[in-house]
Amino acid sequence: MAALLGVAVLGAGCSGDAEPLPPVVDPTPAVDPAYDASAEPALAVLSLVPATAQTLTVTDLGEAADAGDASVVLAPELLGADAGALADYGLGPDAVEWEARFTGGWVVALRDGTDMAQVEAAVAAGAGPLEGAAVDADSRLVTLGTTDDPQQSWAIDPELRELVGEPAVSTYVARSCSSTATLPGAATDRLEELGPWSVEFGALLVTARLGPDRTDLFTRLRGASEDPALTAALDGGVADPQTGRLGYRVADPGAAAELVRAGALPFTACA
Repeated sequence: MAALLGVAVLGAGCSGDAEPLPPVVDPTPAVDPAYDASAEPALAVLSLVPATAQTLTVTDLGEAADAGDASVVLAPELLGADAGALADYGLGPDAVEWEARFTGGWVVALRDGTDMAQVEAAVAAGAGPLEGAAVDADSRLVTLGTTDDPQQSWAIDPELRELVGEPAVSTYVARSCSSTATLPGAATDRLEELGPWSVEFGALLVTARLGPDRTDLFTRLRGASEDPALTAALDGGVADPQTGRLGYRVADPGAAAELVRAGALPFTACA
């Protein structure tokens, strides 16, 4: 056996002309940006949002019903805007599973069992807000202004995908900081630039995601705590710099929704 080992070592030493083997690298699976109806709404809709959109608002009507009066609803129900025109087609808010609005368009996901032939008829007639919309009967989607190419959607951006996916009543995502937000008491030279961020409202808890490994997260948290509008809307405040998350509790659902709609969440201020 020792002789055989010696031959093996000698053979290995004589193979200097051979090319070294490349290092083994675990391949990172490519993200499939195709629409996935089984995903949480804010994650599922990314494949339909054009890459040029700047903001996204998603409302899960099922989660909102569970939360009741504690719901933070950021946008009025799209199919509730003209109930009379839609009633003839059996459509209304009760038919909606979730809906999303983004810069230049929207998506409505309808509940299982919805008569999609009636939906197609309503769209063809331009009933209510449905003029110019498109219908995907297989996915039970009604859309306006979406992209047909998932490779040109928000779904291919890993930063955006990391910001969504948890169950929530409402989710808001922006591509950049809020130019209309101010951060009381914080020195702007201590703030990092803020890229994509999100805020998810559950029945009681709120999670803001500002991106991982931030050195300014406590600065943003402390500054926000000096804003009377924020403290009236949200209670508490904890920060995790490694993940870039801020956590709050909903104090006033209406006031919290208004802060988001006005672009006035202080912790999203620009550097």
